[in-house]
Amino acid sequence: MKKNIFTELIVIICLFFCNCSTKKQIINNSCQWNIGTPDSANVIAILKQNDLIIKGKGNMKNNYSSFVTGKSNGWVNEIINVKKVTIKRGVTNIGREIFSECDSLTSVFIPNSVKQIGGFTFSRCSNLISLKIPNSVTKIDEYAFAECKNLKTINIPRNLTKIENYSYALTGISRITVPSKVTVIGKYAFMGCNNLNSVIIPQNVIEIEEGAFGGCNSLTDIQLSNGLQSIGKEAFAKCNNLQKVSIPKSVVNIDFSAFYYCDKFTTINVDTANAKFISVEGILYNKAKDTLLIVPSGRRGVFVIPDHVINIGKSAFEGCSELTDIVIPSSIASIGSSAFFKCGSLKEIVIPNTVDNIEDYTFWYCTSLQSVVLSPHTIKIGFGAFLNCYNLTSIVIPEKVTSIGFVAFRDCQRLVSISNLSEIPQDIAENVFEKLNLSKIKLYVPANSISTYQNAKVWKDFGEILPLE
Repeated sequence: MKKNIFTELIVIICLFFCNCSTKKQIINNSCQWNIGTPDSANVIAILKQNDLIIKGKGNMKNNYSSFVTGKSNGWVNEIINVKKVTIKRGVTNIGREIFSECDSLTSVFIPNSVKQIGGFTFSRCSNLISLKIPNSVTKIDEYAFAECKNLKTINIPRNLTKIENYSYALTGISRITVPSKVTVIGKYAFMGCNNLNSVIIPQNVIEIEEGAFGGCNSLTDIQLSNGLQSIGKEAFAKCNNLQKVSIPKSVVNIDFSAFYYCDKFTTINVDTANAKFISVEGILYNKAKDTLLIVPSGRRGVFVIPDHVINIGKSAFEGCSELTDIVIPSSIASIGSSAFFKCGSLKEIVIPNTVDNIEDYTFWYCTSLQSVVLSPHTIKIGFGAFLNCYNLTSIVIPEKVTSIGFVAFRDCQRLVSISNLSEIPQDIAENVFEKLNLSKIKLYVPANSISTYQNAKVWKDFGEILPLE
């Protein structure tokens, strides 16, 4: 009887110090779990104090923790305070989410038998500083090292063919070498790596996907190799110290937002042999030079659009917050949506007579804009066209305008007068002038249409409806 009580006491003490489940084995003051797949006994995890050894042959089973279901495999919960992990040769993969949020983890050894590192495996290991990955690894899944904020040194194994989505996002790395076999850099792969200062993209990379290097605030040097075909949405957005980039001849697609909001970005150079694009004085155009595609957001002062340009592309000037004046020539036939979005220093703009539409969000958040002259041939004012133009004091709506989109003048706080040249009031939504006290704004209309406006939806709410001067 006494022996049984003594044995039970030893088990309780061991459980206390090992913090392991009673369903698992306790051998020599250590906790052991069978974690292999498909045969669980093929791979064993052994925890002694805060050191974890994983050994055996084959694959580790995956874990699905708080990132997906809010639950974890029991043994993973019990290694949360582990400091050192040693994986022995013979193990061929590291399961999904196994070490996620192990904040005390500082040391990891991965043998050259490992071929795959699962998704989220080391994510949010905030005290992991360095890690060497053997070249036997051919696949690192999404988010594998995401948010390891102090991870400063890590290699990318040479046999990887894709750098997966978010795999190194929000880490502390300062330099990387992209292996020569990589063909795709996935979405947000290095997003928010604020210590990363230079990147060399090898010639086998054909695509840089959405947000891959977005928010890398220390990035000053990007070397893109010939072979690259596509630069995706916001691929280098908000890289605030990036000043210039050279586009190789192989590139056929550059998303309009690829270099959004790079505060010091002033120059795009394009290889003269490129068949799709050309650069003139650091500005990106299509090869025919009739469409202006991207004005780098670090440009300052006055910008005169060349008269060989016919079209201003979607978001072409977006985020050019230091441009005070943009001169649009009479050669322009169309202006794309969001073309001048967040041009916060732009004070006035004259739209030439050749333009007949103001597209959606064209001047959204042009917070210093005070004066706009629209083409007399304007037919449409799009959705949110002047949204949040806080300093706009007056606007003349041309006679031919038949459509004014939702929230077109929302929150134009200083608007005191509107002149509408149309004899027939446009049928507009209640929110076109949202957040404005229309009773304090004067509306000028053709004299013979005053009574019509006084009975028209929304227009009737203006404080004074007066004849055009």
